[in-house]
Amino acid sequence: MNNYYSKTAGLLCLTALLWLGACKKPGNDTLDNSGSEQLAYRAAGIVKNADGSPVSGAKVRAVNPVLLDASADVFTDAKGAYMTPKLDLGGWNLYAWKEQEYEGYTFHLRVAPEDDDYNAFSIDKAGKTKHFKLRLTGRIKDIPRSENQPDQGYYGGTLQFVNLGLEAFKKMPVSTPVRIILTPIPGSRLLDGSTPQVVEKTFTIEDGEDNYWITDIPQCKYIITARSGNKVIRLTDHRDINGEEPYKNSLNWMFKPAPTASYAGGLKGNSDTPFYMDLE
Repeated sequence: MNNYYSKTAGLLCLTALLWLGACKKPGNDTLDNSGSEQLAYRAAGIVKNADGSPVSGAKVRAVNPVLLDASADVFTDAKGAYMTPKLDLGGWNLYAWKEQEYEGYTFHLRVAPEDDDYNAFSIDKAGKTKHFKLRLTGRIKDIPRSENQPDQGYYGGTLQFVNLGLEAFKKMPVSTPVRIILTPIPGSRLLDGSTPQVVEKTFTIEDGEDNYWITDIPQCKYIITARSGNKVIRLTDHRDINGEEPYKNSLNWMFKPAPTASYAGGLKGNSDTPFYMDLE
């Protein structure tokens, strides 16, 4: 029993020391002042936009899940550089976020590891170099895909479509192919300011399944249309079992920010008001 309390006390002390190390002001440790000794037992790197330009003020977090989720947050300097406090023991994960203004909203975007390596690593005297680069699409590999949360695990956004079950006369039959077309509104840009492209996603109506998700959509202002072969699938974002809300041939859409900063991509989907479909 005494040995147990001794180990527990040691672990708590170690965690406290790590947290104390994390309380340094942002920008104190960057690549600019890092020699080989300076980098010992630390992680350092650059956070970049999709075009390779540096991101100043980005948050970088080091997390050790073994040590009671001990963590340290630092922020990048004007050159996009960061350096963590000393991370002496255990396996560590690094995460990065940037704030992005878009159409009057502030988005908290997860930034991808440039080497696409999401695994934990240990720190030694040589330190660890880890760069990050903004991605608008792609898998977030440390967020597992799940049938219960099909909208998770992507840098791009997710949209939900419903084959309306309570209106039998509007429900599309099994094996109906569905093609969703997202056309950028003229003059709109992607979240990072680059030129958007038309996005097309497909799925097929299945027996016993009313909900369908299309994933990994880069942020833009879109006109959404849907088709099944040569037929138009009309859409509405209102749940109206009486049929008083008209279905439309197209809907406009732009992802809003996720309500809180998280380890996900940062785009809020439409699960609160999914798109209901009606085959012409």
